[in-house]
Amino acid sequence: MTSLRRGSTAWMPFAASMLVIAGMLVSFAPATRALAGLWLDTGETTYTHGFLIAAVSIWLLWRGRDVRASAAISDSRVALFALCMLAATLLWELCFHAGIRDGFLLLLPPLLWLALFLVRGEAVARASTFAIGFLYFAIPVWDYLNGIAQAGTVVAVRSMLRLSGVPTFFSGNFVQIPAGTFEIAGGCSGLHFIMVALAVTALIGELRGDDWRGRLKWLALGLLFAVLTNWIRVYTIILAGHLTHMQHYLVRVSHYGYGWALFGVALFLLFLLERRSPLPETSARPTVDPNAALFGAPWAIAAGILIAVLPMMLHAAIESRSVSENQAVSASRLPVPAGWRSEPGESGWRPVQREADVIARQRFRRESADVEMVVAWYAALAQGKELGGFGNRPAGDAVVVASTRRERGDQVITEQRLVTADGESLLWVEFRVGSRSFANASVAQLWYGWQTLRHLRSMPSSVRLFHTACAPDCDAARAALNSFLDATGDSA
Repeated sequence: MTSLRRGSTAWMPFAASMLVIAGMLVSFAPATRALAGLWLDTGETTYTHGFLIAAVSIWLLWRGRDVRASAAISDSRVALFALCMLAATLLWELCFHAGIRDGFLLLLPPLLWLALFLVRGEAVARASTFAIGFLYFAIPVWDYLNGIAQAGTVVAVRSMLRLSGVPTFFSGNFVQIPAGTFEIAGGCSGLHFIMVALAVTALIGELRGDDWRGRLKWLALGLLFAVLTNWIRVYTIILAGHLTHMQHYLVRVSHYGYGWALFGVALFLLFLLERRSPLPETSARPTVDPNAALFGAPWAIAAGILIAVLPMMLHAAIESRSVSENQAVSASRLPVPAGWRSEPGESGWRPVQREADVIARQRFRRESADVEMVVAWYAALAQGKELGGFGNRPAGDAVVVASTRRERGDQVITEQRLVTADGESLLWVEFRVGSRSFANASVAQLWYGWQTLRHLRSMPSSVRLFHTACAPDCDAARAALNSFLDATGDSA
């Protein structure tokens, strides 16, 4: 009778934890949407395993479903963790409003864990640590390793091809063989294999109950298998191109499935190795009291709920005080500086500033000086709508050969020397949040996030670009830019 009663209610602790997590995912909906978009992006497949990682995390929570709220803990510990959750929430808000996607996604698992601690108790939070932390295998913290993995692949493949006697010439990431040219691009780094292999081996260590040394051993093996698999994949594709004069299926059509087939073999060998490894000695599981509470202390639950709904309250307050489009248009008008005149036409310089609310461009001239000014104005910043970012290119298609930070009173500018087919030119780049000037977009966006939270109002922001040809030289161009900004009254 006891076992029947326990079996019939075993789902309740799991349902309680899932209820807390679901509530947090709703409260922090921008992070939830960003993750879902990342996992559904079949064009950039690095994180398409995300839903599988989430499913495994849910299964791990179900596996430890018997854990219930721990015995009462001191109010001081509850207060400490409530303050930690509040600090993490405010930091999440700062990153969100600053448009720093990696920042607010990195904070999501700690926020989930802290909510479980406050609402369901310390024992449940401790038991859920691995399941929540497992989500990091599907969060874009790994992109920063892509360059390292790519460089390692280039070095390894170069050595393997030369040992095979294949005549090659390497120029950066490009590989020239007699039959054609390959590029070992960022997608060839094997980062996806590395993430999946580390996730699998981390799960192996958890299910086996290994100590930290055993878990590190499995992680090292997973990393080794993933890296070697990718090196073999790239090497054999180039070798196939060499032997078939670029006519092999892997070269002409697709090599994506081939890589995963190789990786499947590597995982099979890894599982065989695990089967032959002795299991660690297991300690007895603690007795579970089916009559224990599902939830923690009432005031801890209240604190967790209040902090969790804080983002929605802040977003509603900021949205209600947002800047109008009319203000955006008014702020973007470019007055003619004293002593200068506006001129029709544009140069070949084509800056790119994505998702700006308004972009204004005008050419000005005084005697022999010719300056083009572009202002990209933002009523509010958000993910995908940033002052900086990978898609924004102030220099356009020009090559930036030098970059220098310059100060003009309270104004801070980044000077870039550009080279195009038309010759050299100077570009001054300034980021503004309100009336404050910045030379770095990330710093400007963080300031924007802080000011938005401080005033509960989106701060008007802009990217201001000043461009002129180095005629007769770059010293003359720099003097023209200084003269232009002096005429606009811009000392800030």
